[in-house]
Order: sequence, then C-alpha cells, then structure tokens
Amino acid sequence: MAERQPQSFRMPKWHHWSARPGEMIFVADRGAARFNYPKPWVMKFQESGSIQFRDRPEPDDDALLEISVMHLNPEAPVLWSELPLGDFLMRIHFENDKRGLKPGETVTAERPNLDLAWVESTFIDSNENRPACDRALFAYNNFVMTYITMVFWEDHRDRFAPVWDRMLETLHVGEPVTLRGPSRKERRASKR
Repeated sequence: MAERQPQSFRMPKWHHWSARPGEMIFVADRGAARFNYPKPWVMKFQESGSIQFRDRPEPDDDALLEISVMHLNPEAPVLWSELPLGDFLMRIHFENDKRGLKPGETVTAERPNLDLAWVESTFIDSNENRPACDRALFAYNNFVMTYITMVFWEDHRDRFAPVWDRMLETLHVGEPVTLRGPSRKERRASKR
C-alpha cells in the first residue's frame, strides 16, 4: 500500500476558519474532523488509519497526539446521539490498557453540533520509569465520531496541556467542507 501524505489546499476566500500565528488547521476526511495544532509538529499517517502528530520526529518526541475518525451507520438500530460518551470512553479506553492508567474525572460537554467527553489519566512509563499523562476523548456529531488521544511527560505539562486545550477549543466534528485543490495552471507551474 502506498504511503499517504498530507495535502495542503488553498482556502476559499469566504472561509471563516482562523489560526493563530504558529498554528496549522488540520482537516480530516473533508471535514469529518478539524482542529488547530502547532505548526512545527510532525504529522504521519498510520497503517491503522489513524493520524499522529508529534512535537518532534521520533524518537526525540516528547508528546504524541493521535486521531481516529469513524463514520457511523445512520441506519444502525442505535441512537448514536443518546450514547453516553463518558461511559463509552471509560470502557473503550481503559478496558484493554496495559499501562496501569489511573483515570481522573471525566469531563463532558455539549456544544452546538458537538458532544464530547474526555479524561486525563496518569501512568509510569515502563521504558523510562517516568510519570506520563494520557488524555483521551470521544466526540460525536452527524454520525461521525472521533477518538483523540494525547500522551506527554508529566513534567512537560506546561508545554503540552495548552496544545490539548487549543485542540479542544477548535475541534469540529461532522461538518463537511469543500476545499479547493491546486488549479490546473498551478499544477503545471509546480511541475516546471
């Protein structure tokens, strides 16, 4: 299978998205998920279908943010909008964990067009015998669910908790968008 690469698109003049200096806007699957992240972070597609963002290339990274996008079946005999995300998150995220996560309090929120739940946990990294933080989130809208996790060293909380907070602040799920790719003229000019 050929390795997928991130693509950049020119934003339409009428778009209303914004990014602070030093940020990039990530859009998955034509608007299935969107959030802002730090510009220097390295993005990489995984064979599993998830997408990872690291503060630096491996193995020198100190933080990992990962997102998976799931398109739910609207015909399924499940009331997706009634799913208790906090309970679902606790069951899915902790059920098979082998790191010894110690979960904190689950945070739930309902925004216009978005339901979400997230939790922070701590654990001792077995490779480095060092305290680490694990954050996990489920968010739902329009039959699209995202699962986002972030892991960072406890002593780097001041650096990386704001990255999570900004991702939460700018997170949109299940809001389709049309992005314009390079025109034929632009593609021909780039081949020269």
